Amino acid sequence: PWLLVTATNVARNQTRAARRYRAALDRLPPPEPVPDHADRDDDGDAVRALRQLGHRDQEIITLSVLEGYSEREIAAALGIAPGTVKSRLSRA
Repeated sequence: PWLLVTATNVARNQTRAARRYRAALDRLPPPEPVPDHADRDDDGDAVRALRQLGHRDQEIITLSVLEGYSEREIAAALGIAPGTVKSRLSRA
């Protein structure tokens, strides 16, 4: 019986605490809407230029510039010759 009484009291305390918490949140003023910064900023010249490249060139530029892989690592990852990576980097 004492366990049931203790469990009931704990449940009541939690219910009261939750009700008080919700009441405190209801008293707060609503948050002011803040515009999303991503909507204001455009992608920039670099991203536009990257999107104009072909898919294979985009992969190589991304792996080289953004991920920091070496030409040999890019060649191994994409399954192409290191010379191909070097020429595509130069062309892109």
